[in-house]
Amino acid sequence: MFKRLLSFFMVALFVCLSFPIGSALAEEIMAVEDDYKYYTRGIVDGGIYKIKNKQTGLYMTLENSSTAVGTRIVLESQNQNDNQHFYVKYLGTNQYTFEPYSSNDVKLSVASAYDGQAVVIDTKNTETINQRFRITALNSNYHSISTGASQFEDVLTASQDSTGKWQATQKDKNSVTTENQQWLFEKTNDTVHDHYTTYYIRDIASGLYLTVGRTVTGSDMYFQSFTGDETQRFKKYNITEETQDYYYYVPMAKTDMAVEMDGSAILTSFDQNKKQKIAEIYDEESQGYKVYSLPKYAKKYLHKGAETDAGSNVFKATTNLFIQLTSAFSFETAQFATPFIGSLSEETIVTKTSTNYGQKNVYTFVPKYTGDYNFMVKNNVGNNGISVYNKNGRNVLGTVITQTNGLLYRVRLQRNNIYYLYVGDFSMLGNSFSLYCKKDLTVYIHGMNTSDYESGSFSDRRGSCAVPCYDNLNGYDFYDPVINTAADMTADFVLSVDPTTGFMPLQAPIYVFRGHGGSDTACYYTGNGTSEGIHTALLAEDIYWFDGNEVITDMSACQFAAWVGCETAQGENTIAEAAWRAGASCSLGFTEKINRDAANKFTIRLFEQINQGKTIAQAVASARSGQQFNGTGINSARFFGDTSLVLKPTMEFGTRNVGTYQLRQVDSSMLAGYTLKYESADGITKRYVKMIDGFETNDYIDVYYQNGVAYDYYKSKTTYNAASLFAIKEVGRCFEQKSTFSVPEFTVQDGIRFTNVSKIVAQDFIYTYNGEIVPLRFYSTTYSNSAGEECLEIYVFNMKTQKLVSEDVMYDYD
Repeated sequence: MFKRLLSFFMVALFVCLSFPIGSALAEEIMAVEDDYKYYTRGIVDGGIYKIKNKQTGLYMTLENSSTAVGTRIVLESQNQNDNQHFYVKYLGTNQYTFEPYSSNDVKLSVASAYDGQAVVIDTKNTETINQRFRITALNSNYHSISTGASQFEDVLTASQDSTGKWQATQKDKNSVTTENQQWLFEKTNDTVHDHYTTYYIRDIASGLYLTVGRTVTGSDMYFQSFTGDETQRFKKYNITEETQDYYYYVPMAKTDMAVEMDGSAILTSFDQNKKQKIAEIYDEESQGYKVYSLPKYAKKYLHKGAETDAGSNVFKATTNLFIQLTSAFSFETAQFATPFIGSLSEETIVTKTSTNYGQKNVYTFVPKYTGDYNFMVKNNVGNNGISVYNKNGRNVLGTVITQTNGLLYRVRLQRNNIYYLYVGDFSMLGNSFSLYCKKDLTVYIHGMNTSDYESGSFSDRRGSCAVPCYDNLNGYDFYDPVINTAADMTADFVLSVDPTTGFMPLQAPIYVFRGHGGSDTACYYTGNGTSEGIHTALLAEDIYWFDGNEVITDMSACQFAAWVGCETAQGENTIAEAAWRAGASCSLGFTEKINRDAANKFTIRLFEQINQGKTIAQAVASARSGQQFNGTGINSARFFGDTSLVLKPTMEFGTRNVGTYQLRQVDSSMLAGYTLKYESADGITKRYVKMIDGFETNDYIDVYYQNGVAYDYYKSKTTYNAASLFAIKEVGRCFEQKSTFSVPEFTVQDGIRFTNVSKIVAQDFIYTYNGEIVPLRFYSTTYSNSAGEECLEIYVFNMKTQKLVSEDVMYDYD
């Protein structure tokens, strides 16, 4: 009796599910042993089985125990002989071959698509489809077997010949409930199965993967982008000759073939010839492997050749005689043994219907950026769960959010790594689902066009704030910034689902408004560079109804809302507070009117600080700390909610604490030596300034109040002590001399020309600037034009040098 030696080596694949599954099937899946490959439930690759018909209770048997070509497969009562034992081997693409235990030279075959065609044994042939079968799990016990000869339309059926003898024949598929077409696979030796690891073979320089094209003898091989399916998976069948290890590369898309290397890399029948025998040499420089065959006298190294078509990013797999000129490769272990594997791209819906009971539906996913990703499963039929695994087969834990008719799985992934999405389908065949992926962290940055008529200028709040923020975030990595078009700028738009992202802007993880505002209002314009467009207003009551204590627009998915507009947090029942009351973890507004340029700089600076991993409070404090000149209004920032959140996507977001103020105690002793200099009309913001010899300095503390109680503060960078007194007195004398500065007669802002000087306010300050104590006179100049529009320019003049100082002196940035 001939018995073959199984020499495929072992792989460990531990399959665990991160979601609760209340079924015996789930327990069986979780208990699968490491190196057993089940491409169809209940059928291990390379296992030895007896195959029993459900209706008759009889077993497939080699007629008369013969292995001669043409021998029928008849059905007989169980015996203890080898004539009822068959190897079941996976061929790839959800196809199998059946091989008698007593001979490796023949296989089960169906000669044609003719209805009633008998199953016989025939000489093995890798080219014919007649020796291929598809096994479909009908339930936890029984399977149907469709035939390649019928293009897998017909199934094996127990039928009687003219003499009344039962045999296996090919018949039209009636129903999965027809018992004469159902088969039970009984494993005869639990230890016998094929042992192997499957690999992806990656060209290190290009990042492309060795890929099977067609699966016929002589077919070319290629290098192309990662998909992770069976066309890119290879067994490595190991042999050792004179202490040298060699391998046969066997593609999972057609496991009775192997890679053959001579003039190029092609697929041929797996006959273990010299051209299929491949050696690997570790290359220190690339930290990969050079791969070669020795067909005759010279080594032929595997190499990424020329592009097949210009721009296709698909390259032919060739060979090269010179090791220095050839590619280096890495071998990445492929996880999940299943023919039902595909690849998933962001924002692309895929739909799958299970054709097997307990089918393992797996998708590969390679994120382009590090961050949070949302994988959404919609259950069309049945009940599905999802979990994510890394390239080593380890579960990547995430958060499951139940949704109507499905769930959302939010998980943090690292860019350029391979991940596997396992969509568990634990019920009957025919179950169906849709899968969709959406990346976090989405940041909506809404900078407004204004009512200023700009002659094609791009210097409005969108061009001066939103676009630079967008560019900066793109440069940092990990964010998904979204800026507005003019047409987007309506109140209805931010209250509706954005079709380009699937988010309602107000429900995005971060929402930033930069434009005209009021205590309970944010203003939106559809204008462009030459026209005002349509004006709509978002009201606080569109988000939260204070009188009724009712959420109108749920913002609980929003981590941070910033309302960078005039007076958006001034008084009670503001739009900033409404966002917090509606569920936003933290909301920011301003209690005063804010200067356009200062507000734009603040917003850009805010994202720079967030990207450094600072908390919201730290980021805002740093961004506004440079606003040394109090006249900008930026120091009137007011928070609602949890300011301790970290928004940088490479970090944890932190636990939300919706509905609780984050109070920071203000010790009255810290104000000793400081004078209350500025107070907003409603007393929310107070600035305490260090006054020295009658001069106001840039040493100050901002204290923020609510209901008369201080809840936050900010201390400037500059601190003067007694030792500074003499220098400040000397510098202060410079204010006694006459200024040589004259305010310009006109200015241009946002592409608009302003020709009338309507108001000048001159203020004197002692600042430390570039390491020197200097006397500065600030000329806050209000300009207007014939259209009644106004703008504020601030000129800073050094009274000691009698020269203009850059307006950057107003900003104490690092």
